[in-house]
Amino acid sequence: MWWLFILYAVLLVLVVFLSNIVAKCTDYIEKHTKLTGALLGGVVLAGITSLPELVTSITSSLLGEPNLVQGDILGSSIFDICILGVIMIVFGKVVKNSTISKDNARFVLWTGLICLCIIAVTLIEVLCGVSLVIPYVNINVLTFVCIILYIVALLTMKKVDENKAQNTVNTTNTNTNNQSVDVVTDKKELKSVIIKFVISAVFLIGVSIGITFISNFISNEYGLGKGLVGALFLGVATSLPEIISSFTLVRLGNYNSAFGNIIGSCLFNFLVLSIADVFYFGGSVFLASLSSVYAVLCILVSLCALYLSYLLQTRTKYCNRGTLALCGIVTVICYVVFLIILA
Repeated sequence: MWWLFILYAVLLVLVVFLSNIVAKCTDYIEKHTKLTGALLGGVVLAGITSLPELVTSITSSLLGEPNLVQGDILGSSIFDICILGVIMIVFGKVVKNSTISKDNARFVLWTGLICLCIIAVTLIEVLCGVSLVIPYVNINVLTFVCIILYIVALLTMKKVDENKAQNTVNTTNTNTNNQSVDVVTDKKELKSVIIKFVISAVFLIGVSIGITFISNFISNEYGLGKGLVGALFLGVATSLPEIISSFTLVRLGNYNSAFGNIIGSCLFNFLVLSIADVFYFGGSVFLASLSSVYAVLCILVSLCALYLSYLLQTRTKYCNRGTLALCGIVTVICYVVFLIILA
């Protein structure tokens, strides 16, 4: 089975290469269009990098493995947040000098609200012995809660930055003769970047799905534990696009889009969990157990640390590399506790 590891390594290199291209294209599009970083990073890029979780979760649901579904989704989400914590520790100077948009901060709150709903419903099922799975269709009420909250989050976000639009108009009206040539050149370059973005995104989705299936096959072949593997091995594999694209965006000085990419992916992951619940006919993928409550609680605490970092950035007096690193350390500790819970 050695060829599987070689194929895994090849796909890994492709994921790194394509994620890097997609992130650079996202950064260029944000800086040269009216679209907000929250829309590009938190919705478009997050959706592209999170599609592997969608495919593997639906597959696991159809195979009747709810433990693997929940392990993959929750593990991928908290690992993504942990990576953002590492970014705050390593790239403290870039993070300190960056500004997180209010829409990206709201994404944190929406994701936290979903976590609270999952904890509340699960505790009701465990402590009261009441099943909140709708009979005959075998769909948990949490599925509808997650879908509704995700839609509301998208509808309430700001999609166009009017300040950027006004700056663009002012720039194009200054020097007509020389500026007209620059505008035409910029439009051509923007078009080529968008085409490059779409092509790279399509290949990235395909390669990411391939690497998740190989990861799943390797874990099954070597008989590793479902819950821990879903959180560690498969969860890390499906998070690779988010990791590479986020680090690339931070190196380009675009921490806001990197933040949106990670939080948008986490929010999208809970939508994926809801979709997977529809495709699981043996009950619900929202497992009614205290370990599930503790796992989601770890994610909630990590989200609190991220939102605290946002609040610190709005209060420059208290924002420094030390306080930001402390928030990052909290996310890393939560990830370690999460792995201990599933072990």
